[in-house]
Amino acid sequence: MTKQEAIRFCEFFDELSQQLATAGCNDNLMPNTPENRKFLFESQRWGSCEADAIEDLKRHEDESDKDICAMDFVVFGYLAHLFKKHFNIEEAPVT
Repeated sequence: MTKQEAIRFCEFFDELSQQLATAGCNDNLMPNTPENRKFLFESQRWGSCEADAIEDLKRHEDESDKDICAMDFVVFGYLAHLFKKHFNIEEAPVT
C-alpha cells in the first residue's frame, strides 16, 4: 500500500467513524479472545472512553462470555489512528 492509498484509507475510516458515532446503536461484537480483548482495551483507552466502558471490558477477562462488545466508531477511529502511525500520516486536530 502506498502512503497516498493509506491516507485515503484513513480518510474513509475517519469519516465512517464519525457517521457511526451519530447513527444510534454503536455495538461492535467480536469473539472473546485474548487478542480481541487487548485490541479493544487499547482502542477504548485511545478513544478516551469512560472508565465504566473500560471496566466492562475488563469484566470479560475470564472468557466466560462468547462475545465482547465495543463502540464501533471507537474501533474504526483507532484503526485509522494505527494506519496513520504506521505510515507517518499527520493526525488532524480534534475539533
